[in-house]
Amino acid sequence: MAARTQVLSKSPEFDAMSHDELLNDITQFQLDTTRQEKLERNIKSAKLPFPSASLETLPVFIKRQIDTHYLNRIAECDWIRNKQNLIVTGLDEKAAAKLASSIARKAIENDFKVKYHDITSLLERFFIYRSEPQTGSKSPIIKLLDELKRPDVIFLRGLGQHPITDLPKADLSRIIQWREGKGGIIVTSPYQPKDWVEMLGNTPDAFQIKDGLTEVSHHFHLARKAVMSDEGDGNDKP
Repeated sequence: MAARTQVLSKSPEFDAMSHDELLNDITQFQLDTTRQEKLERNIKSAKLPFPSASLETLPVFIKRQIDTHYLNRIAECDWIRNKQNLIVTGLDEKAAAKLASSIARKAIENDFKVKYHDITSLLERFFIYRSEPQTGSKSPIIKLLDELKRPDVIFLRGLGQHPITDLPKADLSRIIQWREGKGGIIVTSPYQPKDWVEMLGNTPDAFQIKDGLTEVSHHFHLARKAVMSDEGDGNDKP
């Protein structure tokens, strides 16, 4: 507050400001600063693959492939309030993850808690925890499932990016069931949902994964890859 007062004191309008106007300005500045700091903490905690990506700065080649009016509706975050999921598909995995990160960031800006997980790494955690002894009243796997249930949104990147065997497939099915009625799931995949069962191997868990993610969902598909002339936007990272 002192710093804001010092800045205002150097402005031409300072002498003309009433006490109430000065107090309102300082109070609003403090509220804006606190909110921005909270936003930055929540974005950092979410661990998005593209934390600086935003809907306002999406690359042109992505904007040209999606319905922007529909995207603006998604940005209002009713899909989270209504316990729906969001699917982003396309052969350009990086572009799909960037669009999904932009939507996840908008959710954070609307005060929803978001947590990102690479699907392969997440399922490897289940494999490791399965071999650990049970401690206390909960097994490591149940603790992990509880961790996955807490955020309003979990962002799962790369469904079908790598082969999934039967046991990890069952774990993924369990994650989706565990989160039923809790916020939403963002998932990216190089495959469109109609191909998921075949991609996952035509098993009961494959059907459950597809149905659990798509039954009430929104879908964006990026049909083409980026070209060098319109890919760069300052947000690229591996």
